Amino acid sequence: MYDLTWDDRPPPIALRSLAALRENIRGARADARLAVEFRPLLLDESEMPWRAFVRQAAREGFGDRLLDAIAPAAADLGDDWMQDRLSFVDVSIGSSRLQDALRQLAGQTMRRAAGPAIPILVPPWEQHVLAAHLAALRLARRGRRAPVLTGLSPAQAAAMPVVRQAPAILVSCSGSPGRARLPAYVSSLGSCLRSPVPILTGGPAEMDTGPRPLHSRERKDPVAALEACGLRFDDLGDAPG
Repeated sequence: MYDLTWDDRPPPIALRSLAALRENIRGARADARLAVEFRPLLLDESEMPWRAFVRQAAREGFGDRLLDAIAPAAADLGDDWMQDRLSFVDVSIGSSRLQDALRQLAGQTMRRAAGPAIPILVPPWEQHVLAAHLAALRLARRGRRAPVLTGLSPAQAAAMPVVRQAPAILVSCSGSPGRARLPAYVSSLGSCLRSPVPILTGGPAEMDTGPRPLHSRERKDPVAALEACGLRFDDLGDAPG
C-alpha cells in the first residue's frame, strides 16, 4: 500500500507504531491512547526510529493526528518524572523528540499565521519549552503568530518590539517549583512595559491571568483565555503541517 524503498523503510519498532497509528485513526481512539502506542519510540536509545515514524506518518497524511497526540505524550513524560519512573535525562530526550516532531509537522500552519503577534515568554529558570511551543501551535491554528522567546529577563523582553507592540503576552511555566517565581517575574514585566496589556501565565496544566486579572482565571486553554481578554482569532483549522 505504501511505497517505501529499502533504504527508506522505517525500522521494526517504528513500523509497529505506524500500524498502531493507522488503527488508532480507523477506530477514532483518544489522543492519549495514541501517545501510549508511540511512547517506546520516545525512549529508544536511537532517535532514528522516531524520526522515521514521524516522517512516514506525515507522508501518509497523519501529521495532524500525530500533532494532537504530542500534548498527552508530554504530560505522560512529566507524570513519570514526578513519580520517579523516568530520569530527567529520559524526559529531556523524549521532550526533545516531541518538539522535533512539532517543528517538522507544524511548519505550514505556523507560516500561515498572521495578525499582531502574541509572544510567549519562557523565563530563564525554565528547562523545558515544549509547552510553550504547543501553545504557539494552538494560537497558530487560530491564525495568530506566537513567537516563543526563551531565557529573557523582564527588562530584556520588554525591550523587544514584538513584546512592546503585542496585544497580549503569555508567560509559560512548566512546573510547580517555578510557579513561585512567576508573580515577581510578571510584575516586573508589567512595570517595564510602556502601556498595560494582558499578561497571562500558564503551562501544561493551566492558563491563568497575570497581575491584572481579566476574568479568565478559570480558563485552561490559551485561546479561551485570550478571547476572554477581548482578543479575536481567525480560525485556520487544522491545516496539515
